[in-house]
Amino acid sequence: MKKIFVLGSLNIDLVFETMRMPKIGETVTAGGFFVGHGGKGANQATAAAKCGGHVIMFGAVGNDAFGKELIASLKKAGVNIEHVQKIKGSSGKAIIIVEKADNRIIVDKGANAFVDSRKIIEELIKLALPGDIIAAQLETPQQVVFEVFEQAKKVGMVTTLNPAPASKLIDELYKYVDIITPNETEAEILTGIYPKNEKDYLNIAQTFLKRGIPQTIITLGERGSVYINAEKMTVIPAYKVDAVDTTAAGDSFIGGLCSSLALGNDILDSIRFGTAVSALTVTKKGAQKSIPDIQEIRRFIADIQMGD
Repeated sequence: MKKIFVLGSLNIDLVFETMRMPKIGETVTAGGFFVGHGGKGANQATAAAKCGGHVIMFGAVGNDAFGKELIASLKKAGVNIEHVQKIKGSSGKAIIIVEKADNRIIVDKGANAFVDSRKIIEELIKLALPGDIIAAQLETPQQVVFEVFEQAKKVGMVTTLNPAPASKLIDELYKYVDIITPNETEAEILTGIYPKNEKDYLNIAQTFLKRGIPQTIITLGERGSVYINAEKMTVIPAYKVDAVDTTAAGDSFIGGLCSSLALGNDILDSIRFGTAVSALTVTKKGAQKSIPDIQEIRRFIADIQMGD
């Protein structure tokens, strides 16, 4: 099995459940509240580890109680936390408002904004081998992602970028990305094309290919996802489940994808596996606590195959 390195954010999630979003100037009463462990990086690392991957986390927390809690949560999930940086100040935080099964999120980066790329590169040189996988998002500084991916490609690693939250990418970053995984909104922000049909999918992937990214996975929510490279396009349908909370749906997909790739499975089988992980995640409330373990995923897949 190849190692999986995750470069990304660690956040404490403050989750409010409500029947509807407040209008400007309006106060609404929450139907529920809980504190969870999140951050796109930590969510993806947790998912990959719970799927059986050998996962090493790169990121930063503050020297506060939240930081200790975030590290403990990752460790419990089986993630190697030895390389998470401790920074003076506060850890990252997110306010998540869940309306029925959908969510809106406000993030305070905290320590995530100060992660040191030099330390990560030093550790990557010591630990990484050709074929190992590194996943990153954009809740840590994009310059850090660029510098780490540049080193990762020198090592011969497979790089996956989840461009969330979406923003214009550094031009040089594109050539160091092997797989990009935007959702519909992120694809539109990065390419100017909203993915409504197969022609749009191809045009989005062609835009990324011209910039240097050979493989594109566009996640389409209830419509599943589509994989495109220079030779083919394949639509992978979603699994039908009763969604309760979509928090961490995309992150659990990435974690499942990377864990499957690390086992040597091909890209399409790995996308299907990630789709199953994501489907189970949305049937529970919260971020990391909603992510299924490998036994749950195997049972889910077995049930689907029996149904076929």
